[in-house]
Amino acid sequence: LNGRLTIAAANDIVITWHLLYAGTDDMLGLIANDFVQIYHPVDRGRSRSYENLDARPNHSSEFRDPQINAAILSVNHSFMVQEWRYGDSRLGTIELNGAIAQIFRGPVGTFSGGSRYSGYDKDYNYDERLRYTNPPHFIDPVKASWRIIQFAEQFD
Repeated sequence: LNGRLTIAAANDIVITWHLLYAGTDDMLGLIANDFVQIYHPVDRGRSRSYENLDARPNHSSEFRDPQINAAILSVNHSFMVQEWRYGDSRLGTIELNGAIAQIFRGPVGTFSGGSRYSGYDKDYNYDERLRYTNPPHFIDPVKASWRIIQFAEQFD
């Protein structure tokens, strides 16, 4: 990206390739009412059941080590990987420089005992510039009409 841009969608946004900045002043905002997803197609034949563990990655469309520079907002759902339960365990690491705001923490892969079985590892880093500026027409949480609806303290 060369410039400043916000992309918004009534439903989902699907990231199909790396999203990188050309320079230090560039900034991208992604706002989806539903999901912001990383493209990860798998060929599970006719079955659309998540219990079909014989899924094979669509090798012609694999997206390895995605690099994403963006402020991401999922208004009603999550930032996640499509078909995260299936496919190759060597897809690499999602390198995200920006911010993620979401209702639910979305899955990016399956893990057990420190090993990845599908999907991606994560390397998320906050873009410090977002403390002072936003992508154009992005929701500014400081100026938005947020209000406290419940307050609670937790004691040990």
